[in-house]
Amino acid sequence: MSKFRIKNNLKIFFACLSLMIATPNVIEGFHKHYIGLYDINYNKDKKSIEIIMTLFIDDLEEAIWGSKTPSSSIEVKNKKISNYIEKHFKIKIENKLQAMLFLGFDKDDINNQYNLIFEIKNIQPMKEISVFNSVLTEIFNEQKNITTINLDSYKKTHLFTKNKVSYIFKLKN
Repeated sequence: MSKFRIKNNLKIFFACLSLMIATPNVIEGFHKHYIGLYDINYNKDKKSIEIIMTLFIDDLEEAIWGSKTPSSSIEVKNKKISNYIEKHFKIKIENKLQAMLFLGFDKDDINNQYNLIFEIKNIQPMKEISVFNSVLTEIFNEQKNITTINLDSYKKTHLFTKNKVSYIFKLKN
């Protein structure tokens, strides 16, 4: 092997080694993606809509508490989370705003996420559902909220962003 090739291979090796060492330090503490997942499911037997929201813990806590330390009280967390979501996530059925009941949350420290659970009761068959979703878009311009709706055989997904916060799902009847 020529000296030129050995020098070149060594340069490439050290460049790769430098990247492997530096990259974790550079990206540590930063999100690559700002994504929320929302599942809206119609429960025919209970005549209700169940909503499960999955959000990064640190993102939601920043939106609610800013730079303050989050409360350790479950009651305070429930109230703050419920108030925040009520302001940034709304559902209308047949153009009538629906009251969402906050059932609670599950904190998954391994995956760094909250799973928030809401319910809308006494739901009759419908022709359209209007969703307003601006969750976390006021603090993260890159926030994307992927919302999937499941009603009987109707299933559709929509992407909400800072500039697209409303969408009407037209159901087949």
